[in-house]
Amino acid sequence: MSMMNAPWQEMGSFISQYMGILGLSMALTAFLGLMPISADRRMTFVSVFIGFGYLFIPSLLQLPSVYRNELYIDYLNKGTSRGHSTLFSQVEYTLHKLSLRLPMLTSVIALSDSVTFLTMQVNTQSTWQQVERLPHAPTLLVIGIGESLRAANMSLYGYSRDTTPKLMAMRDQLHIIRHAYAAGTNTWNAIPAMLTHGQGLPDLSQSIIHLAKDAGYQTFWLSNQAALGQWDFSITSLAKQADHAYFTSDELGGSQYDGVLLPQLSAAITATDQPKLIILHFYGSHMNFTDRYPQAFAQFSSASQLVDQYDNSVLYTDTLQHQLIELVLQHEGKYMFFADHGLGDPHSSIPLKHDVRRPPALDSLHVPLFMTPDPLLSIAEDAPLSLYNFECLFAQWAGISALQLSQDDFCQQSLASNILLYFDANMELHTDQLPTSQTRLNQLPPSMVDVDEIDLGQ
Repeated sequence: MSMMNAPWQEMGSFISQYMGILGLSMALTAFLGLMPISADRRMTFVSVFIGFGYLFIPSLLQLPSVYRNELYIDYLNKGTSRGHSTLFSQVEYTLHKLSLRLPMLTSVIALSDSVTFLTMQVNTQSTWQQVERLPHAPTLLVIGIGESLRAANMSLYGYSRDTTPKLMAMRDQLHIIRHAYAAGTNTWNAIPAMLTHGQGLPDLSQSIIHLAKDAGYQTFWLSNQAALGQWDFSITSLAKQADHAYFTSDELGGSQYDGVLLPQLSAAITATDQPKLIILHFYGSHMNFTDRYPQAFAQFSSASQLVDQYDNSVLYTDTLQHQLIELVLQHEGKYMFFADHGLGDPHSSIPLKHDVRRPPALDSLHVPLFMTPDPLLSIAEDAPLSLYNFECLFAQWAGISALQLSQDDFCQQSLASNILLYFDANMELHTDQLPTSQTRLNQLPPSMVDVDEIDLGQ
């Protein structure tokens, strides 16, 4: 799914990173396809009988119970809330049960969810109700969305290497949430889940863009990522909801450094006197890491070249974020930054790669979240936070209210909850306990660097 949402250049990066797995899968498939099959019909009959018996006999024995318990009723209710018919949910539930015997069937369920996810209406109209912009709401809101950025690789979050010297220098000017966790393991499933309201699959009709527009804000989406990959995708669907959408890249997504968005932000801020929400979507630390920073930021050197390159990309992000914050503050605006998702631990079996395991490690979901100090926010820096409910954080930060967010104390309970919600790469929604202590940090030799102000657009 990540490859399908990628321009050709980025797709090549994915293939190079996972060449070993792809090669092994193709070799195994070829072996099974070329392996001679016995012509003995009795053996074929016995094999088929044993196979089907293995799959279906245990399921048939469980029928009296699995279709009458509370889990079954709950599954049907969730299916209805996602717009599925009862028959569809019953078939899906059966596949879930059979997948315990044949795990490959989970791919069928994932494909169904992904098709639903991909075919959501691009121009979905807002369904927010009773939206109100509060008297104290600011007139300039800027949100930066990072890419593939691990909090554990930022010295701002305790990393031993000095990868964020600029942000550390302005630490007193920032409100840093230390235990924020993304709502997905990939851009395509995390961002829609974080920028929309909804139970289960994201509801694009209730995005923070629609919420801001309904509250009277002029909205901008400024992106250094590709407007379209091989498919028309949900990120672009969100971007098209904005009054103004700008993409610096198309099929050559990521060919320019993120600093190219600085002049675009400056132009958007001064465009009109109307209150504005401006969302910046960076390429951040997406592989290949060496494509994400100018040579002047190649500061780290160790036995692990991959970690060095990743940390260099973080160093570049640090300088860019420092310049963005200063620009927004000059115009008396508010700035917030978070990452769409992290990557696997550098010392794990998936070093600095998308965590597509089921379920993924929580460490790969631990992302940075910081903002300029804000008296409107009631969230303490050490409080755990699930970004699945980011719309609640946004509404509080922006000074906007809506019926869906206040009804049944939804946001009050969500922001105070210790429950973590997130999608894995198979579009399965997981529920977990939010860690209450800081994520384990990697211990690498410290490397103190001080990068002077550089024109990041070059």
